[in-house]
Amino acid sequence: MQLDSTTLHVCNALMNGTYGVMFLGAWAGRRHERHFLFWAVSLLLTSACVLGFVALPRSIPWLTTLLFSGLVSGVSLLTMGMRSFDGRRAFKPALLILPLVSVPIKFLSSMALSPALGATLAFAILIAAMVSAALYILRHGEDRGSLARRACGLGLLAYVPIYLLSIAGAFLGEGGQAEIVLVGDQILTNVVVVSLFAITLKRSRRVLEDRALRDGLTGALNRSGLEQHLRDEGARPRMVLAADLDHFKSINDRFGHAAGDEMLRRFARLAQRLLGPGDRLARTGGEEFVLILEGARSERAALLAEDLRRLFAEELVFWHDRPIRATVSIGASEFAPGMSFPEALEAADGALYRAKEAGRNRVVQADANLFPVFA
Repeated sequence: MQLDSTTLHVCNALMNGTYGVMFLGAWAGRRHERHFLFWAVSLLLTSACVLGFVALPRSIPWLTTLLFSGLVSGVSLLTMGMRSFDGRRAFKPALLILPLVSVPIKFLSSMALSPALGATLAFAILIAAMVSAALYILRHGEDRGSLARRACGLGLLAYVPIYLLSIAGAFLGEGGQAEIVLVGDQILTNVVVVSLFAITLKRSRRVLEDRALRDGLTGALNRSGLEQHLRDEGARPRMVLAADLDHFKSINDRFGHAAGDEMLRRFARLAQRLLGPGDRLARTGGEEFVLILEGARSERAALLAEDLRRLFAEELVFWHDRPIRATVSIGASEFAPGMSFPEALEAADGALYRAKEAGRNRVVQADANLFPVFA
């Protein structure tokens, strides 16, 4: 069976349109993920333009000009989608340059010089758009080193030789290279679109995994997240702090559970602000937290624990115009080489219990000879 260029154009249009509808459906289910909308519009616009090259007369310069401009705009929309996916502002004025300049360049060169030269310049602009999109995908984004993102960027770069063949076809007339160009375009479109789906799937999975390992109220690690962190980090020396908000039940009883939740969030935010890059905060119970200080000396742990206790005690929270003050008791233990984490945590819990017995709102070390006691 031999396929002509018209059939291949129609197949390309249907394929782009189908993928566009799929992305549109994904956006309809998750409206906050706007990258799906950008990619849907990009593919649907590309589909319409490819179909236009078959259905509309190519002898009319302004029609072919609009179709080429639409293809370039489709690439810009793909880039906007990637920027949105990366958490950046999707639109930037520079993304309009190539679609806008393609209109006068294609139209004027076709009218004043020759249609072949007009097509050559239009494909050159399309190549520039593809290269620009590919470079953004390969060089930006926190997942830029992932296989899916690299496949997407390299797939866009692979359009360059495809469009160079199209330029050759513009001068030589459509021959065998036209079918090669259209088949190559189909293959690369599949590579790019499948890569986009893989990129979003990988991030969705990472988000779900992260949510499963974190406390939904405070953003701190939960018990599973703490265990996962310890398995990943191994037995590196660290300090362990066990913290417990004092008289937390009375806050819930007097001001309501929503106020108690706000105090937990404020404590977690304060703790996260004081922790270093390798430190971790976990919520292990209702008002119970564990802080792991990576490679910290006893002196640093003492200062951090005391700063946390003091700053939290000084913070005045107004809840429905009613002032709330809360304090925290902290027990600390050194995670010495050869000691297991449960042993270190048990020692920190013991120190925390002594801090509660001594009157709360204080820091106590498991070995008081190594660690100052702050009241």
